[in-house]
Amino acid sequence: MSDMGFGYYGSPESEGAPNVPASDQNGPKWFRDKMEADAKAMKEMRDELNALRQEAKTAQVAKVFQAQGFNPAAASLYTGEPDKVEEWLTANGSMLARTEGQQQPTKEQVPAGAPASSIPPASQQGMAAMNAAGTDGSAQQLTGDDAIAAALAATTTPEEFQQVARAHGWNWDILA
Repeated sequence: MSDMGFGYYGSPESEGAPNVPASDQNGPKWFRDKMEADAKAMKEMRDELNALRQEAKTAQVAKVFQAQGFNPAAASLYTGEPDKVEEWLTANGSMLARTEGQQQPTKEQVPAGAPASSIPPASQQGMAAMNAAGTDGSAQQLTGDDAIAAALAATTTPEEFQQVARAHGWNWDILA
């Protein structure tokens, strides 16, 4: 058997280790430059995403503060999760100033009655007429092909069928 091998099986610290350059020197320069630029762009995007998430969280907390009657600027004092802000306000709200004119938390007002329609009055009348026509049993008269089909379907004998067909323009004799 030969001393020669097909690969290197030692550790990099051992004598005779191949001269492998550091990992940041691998690859062509254009590739290293591209990877460096991509890494920088990814870091900027992560930073921007984190800033946007924090801004959205602050806005959500400020909305809850305002709904509870507190100054929305006080939302910067809260550092927890937005879904637990009401619990925090219950425990610590007495230390915060309320906005002017609101001493109690406000609840969302629900208007009484049916909502106003965005359909014009003329169209509402037409819809009411269509609904009424279907409920009182007075269906609209069939016209055109539907009327012919209904008349033909109502026949019971071939003679009746031919008579109805001729009345509607059929010129061929089906009984012959």
